[in-house]
Amino acid sequence: MGTVKAVEKVDIVGELNRKITSIDFKEGSFVSKNKLLFKLDDREILAELDQLKHEMKLAEETLKRNKVLFDNGGASAQLIDESDTKLNVINAKINYLETILDKTEIRAPFAGIVGIRYVSPGALIDPSITLTTLYDISNVYIDFAIPEKYSSANLNNTIIDFTTLSSNEIYKARITAIQPNIDSHTRTLMLRAVTTNSDRKLIPGSSVKVNLGIGDMDKSIYVPTNCLIPTLKGYSVYVLKNGIAEEVNIDIGLRNNESAQVLSGLSIGDSIITTNLLRIVPGGAVSVANVIK
Repeated sequence: MGTVKAVEKVDIVGELNRKITSIDFKEGSFVSKNKLLFKLDDREILAELDQLKHEMKLAEETLKRNKVLFDNGGASAQLIDESDTKLNVINAKINYLETILDKTEIRAPFAGIVGIRYVSPGALIDPSITLTTLYDISNVYIDFAIPEKYSSANLNNTIIDFTTLSSNEIYKARITAIQPNIDSHTRTLMLRAVTTNSDRKLIPGSSVKVNLGIGDMDKSIYVPTNCLIPTLKGYSVYVLKNGIAEEVNIDIGLRNNESAQVLSGLSIGDSIITTNLLRIVPGGAVSVANVIK
Protein backbone atom coordinates (compact mmCIF):
# COMPACT_ATOMS: atom_id res chain seq x y z
CA MET A 1 0.00 0.00 0.00
CA GLY A 2 1.08 3.58 -0.63
CA THR A 3 -0.15 7.14 -0.25
CA VAL A 4 -0.65 9.94 -2.76
CA LYS A 5 0.98 13.24 -1.76
CA ALA A 6 1.03 16.65 -3.40
CA VAL A 7 4.39 17.70 -4.81
CA GLU A 8 3.91 21.05 -3.08
CA LYS A 9 1.59 21.90 -0.22
CA VAL A 10 1.55 25.03 1.94
CA ASP A 11 -0.73 26.38 4.62
CA ILE A 12 -1.57 30.00 3.80
CA VAL A 13 -1.22 32.32 6.81
CA GLY A 14 -1.03 36.05 7.34
CA GLU A 15 1.86 37.91 8.96
CA LEU A 16 -0.23 40.72 10.48
CA ASN A 17 -2.85 41.02 13.20
CA ARG A 18 -5.54 42.58 11.03
CA LYS A 19 -9.07 42.07 9.76
CA ILE A 20 -9.79 40.45 6.42
CA THR A 21 -11.56 42.89 4.10
CA SER A 22 -11.99 40.58 1.09
CA ILE A 23 -11.41 37.02 -0.11
CA ASP A 24 -10.57 36.81 -3.80
CA PHE A 25 -10.74 33.13 -4.74
CA LYS A 26 -13.24 30.30 -5.04
CA GLU A 27 -12.64 27.25 -2.88
CA GLY A 28 -11.33 24.28 -4.87
CA SER A 29 -10.34 26.43 -7.85
CA PHE A 30 -7.04 26.69 -9.67
CA VAL A 31 -5.07 29.87 -8.94
CA SER A 32 -1.98 31.17 -10.68
CA LYS A 33 1.23 32.16 -8.91
CA ASN A 34 0.96 35.54 -7.11
CA LYS A 35 -2.85 35.49 -7.36
CA LEU A 36 -4.38 37.66 -4.62
CA LEU A 37 -6.11 35.39 -2.12
CA PHE A 38 -6.86 37.61 0.90
CA LYS A 39 -6.86 41.37 1.39
CA LEU A 40 -6.35 42.75 4.90
CA ASP A 41 -7.43 46.11 6.31
CA ASP A 42 -4.86 48.71 5.18
CA ARG A 43 -6.63 52.02 5.96
CA GLU A 44 -4.43 52.91 8.93
CA ILE A 45 -1.25 52.15 6.98
CA LEU A 46 -2.37 54.24 4.00
CA ALA A 47 -3.19 57.17 6.27
CA GLU A 48 0.27 57.01 7.91
CA LEU A 49 1.93 56.80 4.50
CA ASP A 50 0.02 59.82 3.25
CA GLN A 51 1.11 61.81 6.33
CA LEU A 52 4.75 60.76 5.94
CA LYS A 53 4.83 61.67 2.26
CA HIS A 54 3.68 65.18 3.14
CA GLU A 55 6.33 65.36 5.88
CA MET A 56 8.96 64.14 3.41
CA LYS A 57 8.03 66.86 0.92
CA LEU A 58 8.33 69.49 3.64
CA ALA A 59 11.66 68.02 4.84
CA GLU A 60 13.05 68.09 1.29
CA GLU A 61 12.12 71.75 0.90
CA THR A 62 13.59 72.59 4.32
CA LEU A 63 16.86 70.85 3.45
CA LYS A 64 17.01 72.71 0.15
CA ARG A 65 16.50 76.10 1.86
CA ASN A 66 19.08 75.34 4.54
CA LYS A 67 21.65 74.46 1.88
CA VAL A 68 21.08 77.83 0.23
CA LEU A 69 21.49 79.56 3.61
CA PHE A 70 24.64 77.55 4.31
CA ASP A 71 26.16 78.59 0.97
CA ASN A 72 25.50 82.25 1.91
CA GLY A 73 26.85 81.83 5.44
CA GLY A 74 23.43 82.01 7.08
CA ALA A 75 23.25 78.41 8.39
CA SER A 76 25.61 76.02 10.16
CA ALA A 77 26.77 72.61 8.97
CA GLN A 78 24.97 71.10 11.98
CA LEU A 79 21.64 72.44 10.71
CA ILE A 80 22.28 70.82 7.33
CA ASP A 81 23.07 67.49 9.04
CA GLU A 82 19.91 67.66 11.17
CA SER A 83 17.73 68.42 8.12
CA ASP A 84 19.32 65.59 6.16
CA THR A 85 18.90 63.13 9.05
CA LYS A 86 15.22 64.05 9.44
CA LEU A 87 14.65 63.42 5.74
CA ASN A 88 16.38 60.01 5.96
CA VAL A 89 14.31 59.00 9.01
CA ILE A 90 11.07 59.89 7.22
CA ASN A 91 12.17 57.95 4.14
CA ALA A 92 13.00 54.91 6.30
CA LYS A 93 9.54 55.04 7.90
CA ILE A 94 7.93 55.17 4.45
CA ASN A 95 9.94 52.13 3.30
CA TYR A 96 8.89 50.25 6.45
CA LEU A 97 5.19 51.06 6.02
CA GLU A 98 5.30 50.09 2.35
CA THR A 99 6.70 46.71 3.43
CA ILE A 100 3.83 46.32 5.91
CA LEU A 101 1.38 47.40 3.20
CA ASP A 102 2.62 44.59 0.95
CA LYS A 103 1.77 42.11 3.72
CA THR A 104 -1.89 43.18 3.65
CA GLU A 105 -2.12 41.34 0.32
CA ILE A 106 -1.79 37.59 0.81
CA ARG A 107 -0.93 35.96 -2.52
CA ALA A 108 -0.41 32.43 -3.80
CA PRO A 109 3.31 31.46 -3.59
CA PHE A 110 2.88 29.04 -6.52
CA ALA A 111 0.21 27.93 -8.98
CA GLY A 112 -2.12 25.27 -7.65
CA ILE A 113 -5.50 24.24 -6.25
CA VAL A 114 -6.70 26.26 -3.28
CA GLY A 115 -8.57 24.35 -0.61
CA ILE A 116 -11.34 25.18 1.82
CA ARG A 117 -11.03 28.57 3.52
CA TYR A 118 -11.21 28.63 7.30
CA VAL A 119 -11.98 32.33 7.75
CA SER A 120 -14.52 34.87 6.49
CA PRO A 121 -14.38 38.59 5.61
CA GLY A 122 -14.23 40.65 8.78
CA ALA A 123 -12.34 37.99 10.74
CA LEU A 124 -9.38 39.18 12.80
CA ILE A 125 -6.38 37.02 11.98
CA ASP A 126 -2.86 36.54 13.31
CA PRO A 127 0.14 34.48 12.13
CA SER A 128 -1.04 31.41 14.08
CA ILE A 129 -4.25 31.07 12.05
CA THR A 130 -4.32 28.95 8.88
CA LEU A 131 -6.47 30.74 6.30
CA THR A 132 -6.50 28.00 3.64
CA THR A 133 -4.17 25.44 2.06
CA LEU A 134 -2.66 25.53 -1.42
CA TYR A 135 -1.76 22.32 -3.30
CA ASP A 136 0.26 21.78 -6.46
CA ILE A 137 -1.14 18.49 -7.80
CA SER A 138 -0.04 18.81 -11.44
CA ASN A 139 2.39 16.07 -10.36
CA VAL A 140 2.00 13.86 -7.31
CA TYR A 141 4.21 11.64 -5.19
CA ILE A 142 3.45 8.01 -4.41
CA ASP A 143 5.08 7.08 -1.09
CA PHE A 144 5.25 3.38 -0.25
CA ALA A 145 7.42 0.91 1.64
CA ILE A 146 9.08 -2.38 0.79
CA PRO A 147 10.45 -5.02 3.20
CA GLU A 148 14.03 -4.72 4.44
CA LYS A 149 14.80 -7.95 2.60
CA TYR A 150 14.65 -6.08 -0.74
CA SER A 151 16.56 -2.96 0.32
CA SER A 152 19.63 -3.93 -1.73
CA ALA A 153 17.69 -3.96 -5.00
CA ASN A 154 18.56 -1.15 -7.43
CA LEU A 155 15.15 0.49 -7.73
CA ASN A 156 15.97 4.09 -8.64
CA ASN A 157 14.15 5.13 -11.85
CA THR A 158 12.13 1.90 -11.79
CA ILE A 159 8.59 2.21 -13.17
CA ILE A 160 5.81 1.02 -10.84
CA ASP A 161 2.14 0.32 -11.52
CA PHE A 162 -0.50 1.36 -9.01
CA THR A 163 -4.26 1.61 -8.61
CA THR A 164 -6.43 3.63 -6.26
CA LEU A 165 -9.05 2.16 -3.95
CA SER A 166 -11.75 4.10 -5.82
CA SER A 167 -10.84 2.93 -9.33
CA ASN A 168 -9.36 -0.01 -11.22
CA GLU A 169 -7.50 2.29 -13.60
CA ILE A 170 -3.79 1.43 -13.73
CA TYR A 171 -1.38 4.33 -13.29
CA LYS A 172 2.38 4.40 -13.71
CA ALA A 173 5.01 6.29 -11.72
CA ARG A 174 8.80 6.49 -11.67
CA ILE A 175 10.77 5.96 -8.46
CA THR A 176 12.79 9.12 -7.84
CA ALA A 177 13.88 8.84 -4.20
CA ILE A 178 14.79 6.10 -1.73
CA GLN A 179 14.96 6.69 2.02
CA PRO A 180 18.56 6.13 3.21
CA ASN A 181 17.56 4.17 6.32
CA ILE A 182 15.40 1.23 7.36
CA ASP A 183 12.47 2.05 9.65
CA SER A 184 13.35 0.49 13.02
CA HIS A 185 9.72 -0.29 13.89
CA THR A 186 8.37 -1.72 10.64
CA ARG A 187 11.70 -2.96 9.21
CA THR A 188 10.75 -1.47 5.85
CA LEU A 189 12.37 0.92 3.38
CA MET A 190 10.41 3.97 2.20
CA LEU A 191 10.39 4.81 -1.51
CA ARG A 192 8.93 7.74 -3.43
CA ALA A 193 7.71 7.72 -7.02
CA VAL A 194 6.36 10.63 -9.06
CA THR A 195 3.72 10.76 -11.78
CA THR A 196 1.86 13.40 -13.75
CA ASN A 197 -1.65 14.30 -12.66
CA SER A 198 -2.87 16.76 -15.28
CA ASP A 199 -6.42 15.42 -15.08
CA ARG A 200 -6.37 15.77 -11.25
CA LYS A 201 -7.81 12.29 -10.72
CA LEU A 202 -5.22 11.46 -8.04
CA ILE A 203 -6.16 13.16 -4.79
CA PRO A 204 -3.53 13.79 -2.08
CA GLY A 205 -4.06 11.53 0.91
CA SER A 206 -5.54 8.70 -1.17
CA SER A 207 -4.40 5.14 -0.57
CA VAL A 208 -3.02 3.21 -3.53
CA LYS A 209 -2.06 -0.39 -4.22
CA VAL A 210 1.46 -0.56 -5.64
CA ASN A 211 2.67 -3.32 -7.94
CA LEU A 212 6.46 -3.64 -7.89
CA GLY A 213 8.10 -6.77 -9.21
CA ILE A 214 10.99 -7.73 -6.96
CA GLY A 215 12.49 -11.17 -7.01
CA ASP A 216 10.07 -14.00 -6.26
CA MET A 217 7.48 -11.99 -4.38
CA ASP A 218 4.67 -13.68 -6.29
CA LYS A 219 5.83 -17.01 -4.83
CA SER A 220 5.72 -15.79 -1.25
CA ILE A 221 3.57 -17.25 1.52
CA TYR A 222 0.70 -15.02 2.63
CA VAL A 223 -1.35 -15.41 5.82
CA PRO A 224 -4.51 -13.62 7.01
CA THR A 225 -3.70 -10.44 8.91
CA ASN A 226 -5.98 -11.40 11.80
CA CYS A 227 -3.79 -14.39 12.70
CA LEU A 228 -0.73 -12.21 13.46
CA ILE A 229 0.29 -11.95 17.12
CA PRO A 230 2.42 -8.88 17.98
CA THR A 231 5.60 -9.66 19.96
CA LEU A 232 8.57 -7.65 21.21
CA LYS A 233 10.61 -8.75 18.20
CA GLY A 234 7.90 -8.61 15.55
CA TYR A 235 5.10 -11.10 14.99
CA SER A 236 4.27 -14.73 15.60
CA VAL A 237 1.49 -17.12 14.56
CA TYR A 238 0.05 -20.32 15.96
CA VAL A 239 0.81 -23.35 13.80
CA LEU A 240 -1.27 -26.49 14.30
CA LYS A 241 0.84 -29.64 14.46
CA ASN A 242 -0.72 -32.98 15.43
CA GLY A 243 -3.54 -31.22 17.23
CA ILE A 244 -1.15 -29.07 19.28
CA ALA A 245 -0.77 -25.26 18.96
CA GLU A 246 2.84 -24.16 18.50
CA GLU A 247 3.77 -20.46 18.54
CA VAL A 248 6.18 -19.66 15.69
CA ASN A 249 8.04 -16.36 15.22
CA ILE A 250 7.82 -14.99 11.68
CA ASP A 251 9.19 -12.10 9.65
CA ILE A 252 6.61 -10.28 7.55
CA GLY A 253 6.96 -8.13 4.45
CA LEU A 254 4.16 -6.46 2.56
CA ARG A 255 0.94 -6.16 4.52
CA ASN A 256 -2.59 -4.83 4.02
CA ASN A 257 -5.90 -5.16 5.86
CA GLU A 258 -6.49 -8.71 4.60
CA SER A 259 -3.13 -10.45 4.36
CA ALA A 260 0.56 -10.29 5.21
CA GLN A 261 3.56 -11.61 3.32
CA VAL A 262 5.68 -14.07 5.34
CA LEU A 263 9.40 -13.78 4.62
CA SER A 264 10.56 -16.48 7.05
CA GLY A 265 9.29 -18.81 9.76
CA LEU A 266 6.66 -20.77 7.80
CA SER A 267 6.70 -23.43 5.13
CA ILE A 268 4.19 -24.24 2.43
CA GLY A 269 1.61 -26.63 3.89
CA ASP A 270 1.73 -25.31 7.47
CA SER A 271 -1.71 -25.03 9.09
CA ILE A 272 -2.28 -21.62 10.70
CA ILE A 273 -4.82 -20.96 13.45
CA THR A 274 -6.82 -17.81 12.67
CA THR A 275 -9.53 -17.58 15.37
CA ASN A 276 -9.86 -17.77 19.17
CA LEU A 277 -6.21 -16.75 19.50
CA LEU A 278 -6.68 -15.28 22.99
CA ARG A 279 -7.92 -18.64 24.28
CA ILE A 280 -4.97 -20.62 22.95
CA VAL A 281 -2.04 -21.65 25.16
CA PRO A 282 1.25 -22.57 23.45
CA GLY A 283 1.56 -26.36 23.56
CA GLY A 284 -2.15 -26.78 24.26
CA ALA A 285 -4.49 -29.08 22.44
CA VAL A 286 -6.71 -27.50 19.79
CA SER A 287 -9.96 -28.77 18.34
CA VAL A 288 -10.43 -27.76 14.69
CA ALA A 289 -13.91 -26.49 13.87
CA ASN A 290 -13.37 -25.34 10.29
CA VAL A 291 -10.59 -25.58 7.72
CA ILE A 292 -10.06 -22.83 5.11
CA LYS A 293 -7.79 -23.56 2.17
